[in-house]
Amino acid sequence: MLGVLLLFAQKIRNSGRYALGDLFSLRASGSGPRIVATAVTLAITIPILMIQLRAAGTSTALLIGASSDGTEVICTC
Repeated sequence: MLGVLLLFAQKIRNSGRYALGDLFSLRASGSGPRIVATAVTLAITIPILMIQLRAAGTSTALLIGASSDGTEVICTC
C-alpha cells in the first residue's frame, strides 16, 4: 500500500491538485472513477465508524457503572 502511495505522490504533487479524485479525473475520462472512489471510501469508513461508536458506547456505559446491553445501546446513540 505504501508503495502505491509513493508512486502516486509525485504525480499528484506535480499536477498541482491534492485530491485522489482529481488524480482519477486526470487518468480516466468521465465521472466513473470518482464514483467508484467514493463508494470504496464509504464501504471502508462506515464499518470502522460503527465499530468505534460501539466501543465508545461500551466505554461510556462502563464509566457510568451500568454494563447491561440496553445501557450500552443507549450510550451508543
